Amino acid sequence: MNPKELAELVKLAKKLHISDAEVLDEEIHQLKSQEASGINNEGLKAQLEYMLESLGLVDAKKHLEDIKKDLDEEAVPSLIR
Repeated sequence: MNPKELAELVKLAKKLHISDAEVLDEEIHQLKSQEASGINNEGLKAQLEYMLESLGLVDAKKHLEDIKKDLDEEAVPSLIR
């Protein structure tokens, strides 16, 4: 992130009277949704890379283990039927 560019955006937001972070909530949600969609479309390796960058190795491993546990728990009821 470029601090000079951020300062320029802050200045513009103030000029446009955008002073409440909630005003940008939907826009940020949309941007992150597009980012997530792009990562998901790139496949497993891209998803794991994102998890690693976002969480670090220890937490990414824990998340994967938790996902596997959840998948196993979901499979049990279908096996009983």
